[in-house]
Amino acid sequence: MKKILKLNGFTRPPLQPTTHRATPGATDRKFQWKFFQAAMNARGLHDAEEGTIYWERQEGGSLLCGEHCLNNLLQGSYFNSVQLSEMALVLDKEESKLTGSQGYSQNVDPEGNFSVQVLRAALLNFGEIELFSPSSEDMRKEGKDWTKEEGFVVNRSSHWYSIRKLDGKWWDLNSLAHAPQSISDFHLGGVLTQLESSGATVFIARGKMPAVQSDMQHPNWHSIAELRAMADGETGSSDTSS
Repeated sequence: MKKILKLNGFTRPPLQPTTHRATPGATDRKFQWKFFQAAMNARGLHDAEEGTIYWERQEGGSLLCGEHCLNNLLQGSYFNSVQLSEMALVLDKEESKLTGSQGYSQNVDPEGNFSVQVLRAALLNFGEIELFSPSSEDMRKEGKDWTKEEGFVVNRSSHWYSIRKLDGKWWDLNSLAHAPQSISDFHLGGVLTQLESSGATVFIARGKMPAVQSDMQHPNWHSIAELRAMADGETGSSDTSS
């Protein structure tokens, strides 16, 4: 495993989330949900479930899953593709000094796929958050309590996404999904074991996560009730088409 050092050529992003472009289509979905909420309130109905989640959705044709993975893990728009690309170039220079090799980047490809080294360096420079790779034996060990962790980063078929504990509940924040999916404490171990068995790589994210500061005016912030409605809508459309 390569040793990841702090990058002297990269400026640490601000601890406060930066202004981030909205996920395409998210503004329309947010407006529709706000309209629905207003109708509920007019009838005296309110969300039965409190809580908010930051979730960036990856649109078709986009390969910036590494960016979405990091922001979903940290719960805010902390990184963008330009920052991560600059970090990849710094890593390339550091690696070329050690190996003397020149050529194509090993840390970012033309489509915008970032290596684990970039994600590791980004989290380390951000707030001393480290990615640890548990052994296969640990992943399959019965009785292993994964609920004590705060988050996981998954690479499955070259796609990055995160799993995060928020307000005591686990969420699969896959940017390719129709909506985040909740995971119970009981099923978390089984989900991680299944991922590892299917060939995915699971990393534990340990360190000081930033305080979550929700902004419901931002299109990538969602209420729990909104996300459940989105998931129910996808299920309903699937049932109709079958």
